[in-house]
Amino acid sequence: MSIQNNWSGPEKKQFPPLPEDTYEVLIKDIELMQGKAYKSEELVEQLKFTFEVLGGEFKGRLLFKNISPVLSAGGPGKNPANFNLIYEAVYRKTPYQDQLKTIDANVVNGLINKTLRLVVKEKTSEQGNQVNKIDAFMKSKEIKGEVKDQDIPVIEEGESTVNLSDIPF
Repeated sequence: MSIQNNWSGPEKKQFPPLPEDTYEVLIKDIELMQGKAYKSEELVEQLKFTFEVLGGEFKGRLLFKNISPVLSAGGPGKNPANFNLIYEAVYRKTPYQDQLKTIDANVVNGLINKTLRLVVKEKTSEQGNQVNKIDAFMKSKEIKGEVKDQDIPVIEEGESTVNLSDIPF
């Protein structure tokens, strides 16, 4: 007697897309994962951000965004990397103002439980479904407590470190 396996795993919950708007969110989690490179089938390391909507009718809804773990301020005709935009929205300064040279686990984990605003749009997926697309990252309207030196990851370069009080801004 053979056993037939017709089980396909747990069903994914389907939620209708959020209306296009700007949402105050919490960075609930960040995972390191393998994902497809932009316009390619090549697998590369990515950071999967999980955002939770903090208020209103959609409080508790989750949004997801996979980004490349790179620092880039952009340049002529090029946009800054998404990591730069998230970092700036959370800490209200660019990674370069904090003399951030690389992205390490402390920098990534330091973003968890921080707030920012997301501009959310709707788009049609390759499968023909309406889905949300995170279009922009913005600073929170409200600062939830004061951002203190210990809240921003300190990056060590050789034997020196950078503290917020050392930056003339």
